[in-house]
Amino acid sequence: MSIFFEDFNNLVSVSNSILRHYHIEGYHTSLAVLDQVLDQLNDKKICLVLLDGFGREIQEQYKEECPFFRSGYFQTITSVFPPTTVAATTSLLSGKYPCETGWLGWTEKMKEEKLPITMFSSTYADETMTKAPFDTYQRFAYKNLVQLIRESGKKADMIQSFTLEDPSLENFFAETKERVTQNDFLYAYCTEPDHKLHEEGVHGENISALIHKIDQLLKDLILHSKNTIFIVLADHGHRDVKFYKIEEHEDFFDTLQYPFFAIEPRAATFFVKRGKEKQFEETFQKYYQDEFYLFTKKEVIEKEIFGRGVPCDEFESLLGDYLLVSKGDAAFDYGEDTIMKSHHAGSSKEERDINLSLYNT
Repeated sequence: MSIFFEDFNNLVSVSNSILRHYHIEGYHTSLAVLDQVLDQLNDKKICLVLLDGFGREIQEQYKEECPFFRSGYFQTITSVFPPTTVAATTSLLSGKYPCETGWLGWTEKMKEEKLPITMFSSTYADETMTKAPFDTYQRFAYKNLVQLIRESGKKADMIQSFTLEDPSLENFFAETKERVTQNDFLYAYCTEPDHKLHEEGVHGENISALIHKIDQLLKDLILHSKNTIFIVLADHGHRDVKFYKIEEHEDFFDTLQYPFFAIEPRAATFFVKRGKEKQFEETFQKYYQDEFYLFTKKEVIEKEIFGRGVPCDEFESLLGDYLLVSKGDAAFDYGEDTIMKSHHAGSSKEERDINLSLYNT
């Protein structure tokens, strides 16, 4: 049994159910209750809508603002670990766990590079946005659901709001409404409410209005497309956080091989100087044991924290020596101050739990 996600009831299970529906060989066990629904589809199209950051706890807190979304509730599932966009959306699109894809988090330290790489942009994780000497999409390549479904002979497409000339919510839903009619399968990804939650926090003054707006646009889309079954979910949830600078305690910082961590602020991997392992563990106990779980690289692998399956070739080198996972609201930071008020990638149910909703079944 996994520590931070549910077996056979997570994002990977959902994508493997979709593969199963199109008679494509999957990689992991599918979600049985979803299989039962998809088996009754006949000729209906499928639209998989992902609303970034719109986890179960956010929906519960703003339940008055999203009545239509809640009307389609089907089952609570979990994200993968870490519950964060890079890992979770890749797992949903690939049908594989993060350890298999190598897409572990926002930044990753490659063994030959001096700085972490920001995975989605293939740039060094500093303020200059300098391009890395390789493309992360080629280095950690995988076939996504759209590609696999096309290969099966069906029409399939993808919409990502951040790639649209007009990335507004209104245009995203309008584009989705149009392309639903043209495809057997459509994946539609929206950056909200994640973007606004990072900016304002879970209790931000504009969150309520944003969620109500999403709910109304989603309702219009689904009621307009009766011959399409909609599977709507999030990649992860959110919680308000507080940041700790890794430079704050000199005796802790002195143990680090590099002046940074990688993967995520709430699931941070550290590379430690040889011979400084005991000091790292002692200073962790001194400063952070109430805020973070501590795992050695060996424990990360043995406990299958980043999921099951055959790990990609670079998996172990990406892990560093220790992984620190937030228990509550703590997150790490270094360099310039982080302005995010809310975050994800930790161990809490607020980040982990997702509502899977179905419409037009």
